[in-house]
Amino acid sequence: MNVFLVLGALLALPLQHALASNEVFDSISIGGVVVRESETVSLSLHSTRFVRNLVIQAQGYSRDSMVEVMVNGEVKGTIFAPGRDPSYVVTIGETTHSIEFRHRSGGAMQVLQVVATVSRWAREPRNPSDFFGTPAELRQLALLTMQQISALTPLVSLEDETTYLFPIKKKAGLVYVMSSAHGNISKSTLLQVVAMTDQIDFADSLLQRLMRNDNAFDAVVRLLTVRERIRDLLD
Repeated sequence: MNVFLVLGALLALPLQHALASNEVFDSISIGGVVVRESETVSLSLHSTRFVRNLVIQAQGYSRDSMVEVMVNGEVKGTIFAPGRDPSYVVTIGETTHSIEFRHRSGGAMQVLQVVATVSRWAREPRNPSDFFGTPAELRQLALLTMQQISALTPLVSLEDETTYLFPIKKKAGLVYVMSSAHGNISKSTLLQVVAMTDQIDFADSLLQRLMRNDNAFDAVVRLLTVRERIRDLLD
């Protein structure tokens, strides 16, 4: 039995304060994989892009299989195949350069095809090995990021908030929590730091427009300063 998984869709909504978003999205096929018991298998996008949604066709081998779909270390949804329900809906809505499939239970699963709706905006994936700063500094940068996003949110449309600003705030929150919970900056924390800066890069077109708004200028400058400081501290 085939199972179709539709991962999130961002609806185009009327703009309120900012100019209309000019982001263009394409649907691309990124292939398929076999996920065996206890395995985590990755499908590469070959560049970092904002992923709006995925359509996944999958089937279990001989018996039921459950696999988690992950992006940037977070579980975004679960595929259960064979199953009675023909589809599952999970939101992605962030930048990434790969999709992970982690076996959870049952037998092996064959992911036959993955079609991703992705931004034309793309950049080379970053794979830093270390962060040359203290956990306290990282927490401060994450807190500063959240404060600037809160200041900018009332000035943009719901569409731009959903696509550009909220993913930054969410990643900054994860960075703050993870850097507070661990004595050292872990690989998992570093993954979220990179995801946060990638999302700021993706939002650059919106941020440049907002700089023309006197009410947004200071917050945008602080946010871009955070991005540059983190770039300096990443290896």
